Amino acid sequence: MFGYGFADFFAKKAVDRIGNLKALIYSQLFAGVLTAIYFFRDASFPDLKPSNILIIVAFGFFNTVGYLALYRAFQIGKLSVVSPISSTFVVLAAVISFLFFGEIFSQTKIIALVLVVVGIVFTSVNLRELRNGIDISDLSKGVPEALLVFLIFGFYVPFWDRFI
Repeated sequence: MFGYGFADFFAKKAVDRIGNLKALIYSQLFAGVLTAIYFFRDASFPDLKPSNILIIVAFGFFNTVGYLALYRAFQIGKLSVVSPISSTFVVLAAVISFLFFGEIFSQTKIIALVLVVVGIVFTSVNLRELRNGIDISDLSKGVPEALLVFLIFGFYVPFWDRFI
């Protein structure tokens, strides 16, 4: 989980250096190699009947669109704005899991969701910018893409979780 917190920061650095598409391709290739090594080492392949392959392709499509939107948001927007927006997909995923899959919200889970939202707010607020004034047009760049990520991954994650 510690590394997860740095992922957007390093992705933004890569996007600024080599562009959003190349950064996405390289990161996905790296992850693909690691996944292949894991599967070949573990030797427990999933059931690949035709209906499952179609579902996996559909999930792959939404995953690709989500990451393309995320890296585009990183390219054109401020990381301190677009990263928190896209990261709140976790809350939407929890709500979807509750509504569609009967996920139980214990007191601990509710506290965790509140802490996620509070943490996102605290990481995205720059007090210096608030005092000096904020250029709203600068803040809105990348927000539509970040909202798309929020929606895609917010729905994608609980359904993927049920599939696997």
